[in-house]
Amino acid sequence: MTLCILYFIAILRQKGDKMDEKAFWARVKKGKDCWQWLGKPNAAGYGRVFIAGRLEYAHRYAFLELVGNIAPGEKLHNTCNDRLCVNPEHWTTDKPIHNDNSIVKRKKTAKRRYSRRREKVTQAEAQAMREAYATGTVTQTAIATRYRLSQAQVSRILAELSR
Repeated sequence: MTLCILYFIAILRQKGDKMDEKAFWARVKKGKDCWQWLGKPNAAGYGRVFIAGRLEYAHRYAFLELVGNIAPGEKLHNTCNDRLCVNPEHWTTDKPIHNDNSIVKRKKTAKRRYSRRREKVTQAEAQAMREAYATGTVTQTAIATRYRLSQAQVSRILAELSR
């Protein structure tokens, strides 16, 4: 860790970094269904809160405060698909593999998630891609979708930079 980060953590500990429950709930807008986190979300869209010297997800903090512990090896699973929701009724505990399967089932995966990350493309597949692209009727994006690759990888294959 850099000196700057250590200094920042030391200052927070001196000031009393534990957010009290009242301050946490002041950042929550309770609606009929979802309870929206009003604090700034992180890059992935989830609320974050600084508690006990570390950054914690807002929905996780709310779940721990109102429901209780999360079993080892389990993660929280959102049932309402709202990342800023901190209503513990909308979060259930689940094994990570079940959570991932549920996300795929709900089609919430990012467009850039490819299932062939480490698998190599065969010479026959690469040749078929080059032949299809040479006809001029198929785009690189369409080829990427068909072979579950990124468009950038298809471009490299077509340029014969990789298999």
